[in-house]
Amino acid sequence: MKAHGIMFHHFHDDHKHIRGQGSISAETLDKMLDYYSKSHNIINADEFAEKALNNKLNSNDVCLTFDDALLCQYDVAYPVLKNRGIKAFWFVYSSPLDGVLEKLEIYRHFRFSMFSDIEDFYSAFFQLLEKINPSYIEVLNDYNPDEHFQYAPFYTPNDKRFRFARDVILGGGVQVQRDNGSNVGGLQLRRERKCKTSLADGRQHKRFKR
Repeated sequence: MKAHGIMFHHFHDDHKHIRGQGSISAETLDKMLDYYSKSHNIINADEFAEKALNNKLNSNDVCLTFDDALLCQYDVAYPVLKNRGIKAFWFVYSSPLDGVLEKLEIYRHFRFSMFSDIEDFYSAFFQLLEKINPSYIEVLNDYNPDEHFQYAPFYTPNDKRFRFARDVILGGGVQVQRDNGSNVGGLQLRRERKCKTSLADGRQHKRFKR
């Protein structure tokens, strides 16, 4: 099944929105669309939806999508689309509508504004994780990044280790014992057992397919 959508996420400029891992500029977006248009037909969101519903998508029809409706997308990417007359799908971060205060973008800004690169951040993060509880690192060492996030081949091994530590170890999906016998987390893990999780692989990666 061939994907019919190109998903974009983070963008940067020279003053308001900082550079970060995977972010692109307006100039890069413009060049990407020039290149992709040579072999694909980039169509507006409304036309794409109508074709998809009526099973009339051609093999080279594609739409553009933007995850989380971030301000950097509006400030940096939207003017490029407007200049080209392209309408895209904008998928809104819906959890704030349920009263959930999401902090992922705050944490992301901290990572890229306070560290020289992402690997420096990961190094500091893993050192702090070990200080909090050495058993966390034992669990992390049992984690095989090659077995997870297979839908996202652009993630580095440390990208995967960080997400596993953040979402599973610190998120309560794994329980380790302190030296005093008390437990941390929500799922008991004995030292002789290796930690296995399919959390990442279980997430659905949404793509438009014909």
